[in-house]
Amino acid sequence: MNAVIDNVYAIILAAGASSRMGSPKQLLEWRNRPLLEHTIANARAIWGERIVVVLGAHAESIRTTVDLGAVTSIVNPDWQEGMASSIRAGVQALPESARSPSD
Repeated sequence: MNAVIDNVYAIILAAGASSRMGSPKQLLEWRNRPLLEHTIANARAIWGERIVVVLGAHAESIRTTVDLGAVTSIVNPDWQEGMASSIRAGVQALPESARSPSD
C-alpha cells in the first residue's frame, strides 16, 4: 500500500434512527444486501480493513444483520445528539497511528 495513506482510516456514520423512514436505512436491501454492507464493501476497496463504522440507534439489529467483517464497529452512546457526536466517537476510536488526510 502507499505509505502516504497507510495510516489514514475511513469513518462510516451509521448511527441515525431513520425516524422519518420508519425503518433503519442501514438495513434497506439493495441487490440482496443491506445498504450498509455495500458501503463497507466500497470503503474496503480503498481502505482495506482501516475502517471504523459508527453505530447508534439500531446497533444491535445492524450487528446481527450486516456482515461487518474485520472492520472496527463502535456504538455512539450519544447518537441522539446528532452527526457531530458520531464523528467525534469515530475519531476517538481511531488508533494512535491514524493520520489525518491533512497531516
